[in-house]
Amino acid sequence: MALCFCVAILACLRWLEAREPADAAVAVLLLAALPLLKIPGRIWALFALPALVVGLMPRRGLRIVGAGYAAVVFGLLVLAQTSPVILGYRLHLDFAPDWEALANSFFLYDNWHLLWYGAAAVALLGRRQLLAPRVAPLTVVVAGGVLFLMFVLLFTNARDWVSDQTTVNRATLHLAPLTVIWMLVAFRAWAQARRDASVAALAPDPSPDAPPLATATAP
Repeated sequence: MALCFCVAILACLRWLEAREPADAAVAVLLLAALPLLKIPGRIWALFALPALVVGLMPRRGLRIVGAGYAAVVFGLLVLAQTSPVILGYRLHLDFAPDWEALANSFFLYDNWHLLWYGAAAVALLGRRQLLAPRVAPLTVVVAGGVLFLMFVLLFTNARDWVSDQTTVNRATLHLAPLTVIWMLVAFRAWAQARRDASVAALAPDPSPDAPPLATATAP
């Protein structure tokens, strides 16, 4: 599931860059395979849509995706008042999730603590580049994936399995490879921005009082 989801999103991003039919074919094939691997694959496959929207519409795409995420969260909050069952998970907001067990899994135990500390550090360092055109499609996918994990693990019946540290780790694995790639892309964008700023700072500043260059005229 993790490999299929990661490569599917990367194929979508490569298609946005090169518009090669082969990249589109790989993306469609892998996205179609996700629901066949596990039930949550139906949700993971949908995250290709925000990446495509942001990649195809850099100016308006972020606002559209942000509004879409907000609408989905609001809809789930409304549905959770009636305890519906969606994809085998019962939604019910009792605001009593096991925050400690989830924090231990993400930031203390050996499985993921380096991943999420690293992700937090990269997000802080590269906060100005996270929504840059080449980084934003990955950013919206990772952000949506984190929201999806938080909602499932904290506000459905899956929260009962967080304390045993099994389901939480398997679910997080689905997003982990793509998160690592997002970290590398965001860090590279941050490093490039710093390099460009250093070059600009070292460049000579032409004085407005300097005489104009002499120009030669043909006889």
